[in-house]
Amino acid sequence: MPVEKYEADRKNITIGSGAITPNYLCDTLFSQVLATQFKSLSPGDGLEWAQLNLSPGHYNWDTLDRLVSFAEKYHMVVKGHGLISGCCNPDYLLNITDPVEFRGAMKDHFNATMHRYSGKMDR
Repeated sequence: MPVEKYEADRKNITIGSGAITPNYLCDTLFSQVLATQFKSLSPGDGLEWAQLNLSPGHYNWDTLDRLVSFAEKYHMVVKGHGLISGCCNPDYLLNITDPVEFRGAMKDHFNATMHRYSGKMDR
């Protein structure tokens, strides 16, 4: 373990890197530095609704799964964020006008995401 990572561990400090996309992992040097120097990563916009769930009930987990797998391989913590925001929401969600239907869509999305990554992401 590099000295910096060891010192941070010894002092119970988690040093992380944010806004990571799977494309970054294609760069060998970047991946090596990330795996050896950092204890956590955050998936950039990978958890935003428009990235995961563009239509009701249809999820694309590939991008986020790749980051989570990398983190698991190198014993890193994944910091989750952005399940809902003022931007980055799919058109189908924005077109819902009934409050009950909107709440149902939110509940479905949150449950699917939270169950898939239960125990794999830090809160």
